[in-house]
Amino acid sequence: MVTDDDTPEGRIPTDTVVGAALRQCFAEGIQAYIVQRGDKHTGLIMVVHHILGKGYRLLLQSRNEDGVMGWMNMLGDTAEDVTPDYTDIYPIVERAKSRDPDLWIVELESKDIAIPFEGTIFE
Repeated sequence: MVTDDDTPEGRIPTDTVVGAALRQCFAEGIQAYIVQRGDKHTGLIMVVHHILGKGYRLLLQSRNEDGVMGWMNMLGDTAEDVTPDYTDIYPIVERAKSRDPDLWIVELESKDIAIPFEGTIFE
């Protein structure tokens, strides 16, 4: 069922989720910004996460086999898998942008591996 504002029932609109995560980042002194705004109600989120001193992670919001919303690390099988070079992830991000105009892309930079979004990273 879809509500009057086009957000599926029981789901928080994506723009609200992203806004809350950015406010949390700013409160914690984490650099974060929106690279691409997608559909404000139902767009999925991609996170380009620069972990200072370690490298980059690329996380895509997705569901596991049980339908639970979480994050898939696009660069490996574990939550800790990173690449030291941004140029390794740039083509993946550009391809995702061209395929899904509803996709939100958020970049953040922190010392910690944790991200300010709800859900676990699937392994």
